[in-house]
Order: sequence, then structure tokens, then C-alpha cells
Amino acid sequence: MRIKFPELPEKYITFRPFLYKHVRSNVHFNFRFMDSEIELHETIQELHALATDSDLYSLAVELALPSTLLGLLAHENSDISCAVVDLLQEITDADTLNDNEDATTTFLDALLDQQAISLLTQNLDRLDENNKDEVDGVHNTLAIFENLFEIRPQLCSTAAQHVRINTWPVIHVV
Repeated sequence: MRIKFPELPEKYITFRPFLYKHVRSNVHFNFRFMDSEIELHETIQELHALATDSDLYSLAVELALPSTLLGLLAHENSDISCAVVDLLQEITDADTLNDNEDATTTFLDALLDQQAISLLTQNLDRLDENNKDEVDGVHNTLAIFENLFEIRPQLCSTAAQHVRINTWPVIHVV
């Protein structure tokens, strides 16, 4: 499915109410809580179509989508944060990013301005490698770092300032 320009705002506009509904149901716990998490997860999955069309990245930035996605990394349900990581991994894939350099730069700048490396590192710390879905989140997070460092090698020095990025592989791989 390829999203057209008019469809992205519609998808995003439908995404925001699901997000707000989820937050409200989390604060005022009710039986719709699980439904709202499922709807939120499904809506994140629908945004994978964005990764297939880098021409939409500028519009996504105008709609503050990078900020919203990065905010969901802190979601208490790791399925939601892993779904976001999966989406971000697909969006930051070098093949996708090379399609439209200007839009790509805009999107990456928005992610990095919102402290993406730090937020991804924090999310990485909380993932359980004994849980298959969370293992996928770990791999996708590391792939995002690889993608970002490949596109912008100067980010390596920024990432090196995050102690957890430096020690995580030693703790988990060795």
C-alpha cells in the first residue's frame, strides 16, 4: 500500500485520537484499555506504509510524527515501543532514505532533535532478551543505530557519550 500525500494527514489524524484515547484509558482504567492498546498497535502498523514513500517524510515532520513516535518508546507496554522501533528501523533503512535526500534529512533532523539516540538507548535498556518480541526490538534498535551511523558517521561521537550504548554490547554479547 502506497500512501498518497492527502492520505498521510488522514492516517495521522486517526492515529492521534487512538493515542489520546489510550492515554485517557490508561489514566482512567476501564475495560476498553486493552482495546485501545490493540488499536494503537494496529495504527502504528498502518504507518509502515510511510516507510515506502520517503517523499512523505517532510509532511510527517510537519505533523510532528517523529516526536509522537519517540514519545511512544516510553510506553509501558513493550509491544507498543517495539512496534515503534520496528517502524523507525524500516524508515531509517538506507535503501529507503536514499530515495529523497531532502525529505530524509528533514526527518532525521527531527528524530535527532528529539533526542532519538538517548530515547532508543533507554528503551534498549528495558527490553528483555528472553522475550522473542523484545529480542526483535533489540535487533531493530541496533539496526537503527547502524543505519543512523552509516548515514551520519559524525553521530558516532554523539552516541559514544551515552554510556549505556558503549556498555550494552559488552554486557549482552560477551
